[in-house]
Amino acid sequence: SQSRDARQLVEQTLDANDWPLVPGRSSDEIAARLSEKAADKNSHPLDKKSADLINTYLNIHGQLADVEEKLQSLARPLSGAFAGGVNDLVSRTAMFDLAAIKNGNVSFAAEFGRSLEYYTGFVFQIEVTDRDGGPLVIAGGGRYDDLISDIGNCDRVPAVGSAIYSERLLNAVKGQS
Repeated sequence: SQSRDARQLVEQTLDANDWPLVPGRSSDEIAARLSEKAADKNSHPLDKKSADLINTYLNIHGQLADVEEKLQSLARPLSGAFAGGVNDLVSRTAMFDLAAIKNGNVSFAAEFGRSLEYYTGFVFQIEVTDRDGGPLVIAGGGRYDDLISDIGNCDRVPAVGSAIYSERLLNAVKGQS
């Protein structure tokens, strides 16, 4: 069967490269995940309407206060996770006193995403301007609710994490970034 062949291929690859099996995941689970990825790669492309909707979303960027209406307009005819995500963003924005953020701004870029695929929701990055006038990341993070279940150890666990680059932050505070 296809699943048996996939499992054997995983086991042969692990053995040939002397790679240990990740604790908590069997060869069958790894093979099933690879099969899912292959099926996704071979699936039919999105219809034009869906692709246009995604492209419209990905082109939304600007000051957070200025993009809310664009996002709400896009979400209005929709339901589900996207509409819920827009509502969550609007709720978060209401918590900020955007006018009081000294020497900075809060921007939104739909195409922004952390480089790791395990993030499942809100992601963020905090930047300052470096000595050369470019952006310097001093903190970042986000939600990764599916990470633990994706590695096969248990059910879905809600999680959020962040990293602060303390040396960069210290230099920024000192004005030496």
